Amino acid sequence: MADTTTTNANSAFSSALTKPEVGSSSGSWGTKLNTDMDLIDTTVNAHHALINGLTSSVAEINVLDSDTAGTTPTLAATDRLFVHDVGTGNVQVTIAEIMKMVYPVGSIYTNATSATNPATLLGFGTWAAFGAGKVPVGLDSGDTDFDAAEETGGAKTVTIAEANLPAHTHAVGTLATASAGSHTHSITHSSSNGSGDGDGTLGPSCCPNSNASSTTSSSGSHTHTLSGATASVGSGTAISNVQPYIVVRMWKRTA
Repeated sequence: MADTTTTNANSAFSSALTKPEVGSSSGSWGTKLNTDMDLIDTTVNAHHALINGLTSSVAEINVLDSDTAGTTPTLAATDRLFVHDVGTGNVQVTIAEIMKMVYPVGSIYTNATSATNPATLLGFGTWAAFGAGKVPVGLDSGDTDFDAAEETGGAKTVTIAEANLPAHTHAVGTLATASAGSHTHSITHSSSNGSGDGDGTLGPSCCPNSNASSTTSSSGSHTHTLSGATASVGSGTAISNVQPYIVVRMWKRTA
């Protein structure tokens, strides 16, 4: 009959325990038993160090051995986890202590549903509401608008200035010219046979043939003023500058 090994203890030890063959050489029994005892000693010592840190409450043992309890434990910030420290061995650390490393001072915590302060939810720190009505943006040292932490700016609405408008035209509207005053022009006449009334006017003896021509004299340059206005467009209504958004609650850890 050859040596056999254990089956139920495999999960507790680093390997199965050896069951020496009954009646085999007595010289090999001691070695095999010593190996088994060393495995048992190592495992018991590790479990003893872990269990020694417990406060001997049934609740803690059930949390530690949740597989045996058959349920998933409900943990609180004050519950303790058992961590192995190289220098001091196994130590107890609360969940809150671990979360402090996740959210150091200056960190931002967000929550989409709960209005409860993180000091209560997470069990540590001093937290202040942060960024009301504003969205966060990454720091950019090359942009003076975004080169300092907690710098603020921007506006929900903007009004377009004339300089921002594209080139455009307006309809004429109701423009009208003003009168520049009444005036007259004189006229002189010449004809192919040299006839005329001799007074600078066109008299009855004028224009004996169809080749006659007439010109008026200049009365000088003048201007007219305009009244009325071009057609009005636009209302000056401010433009919404809000990007698509979703609202969450934000807190900043201050201590």
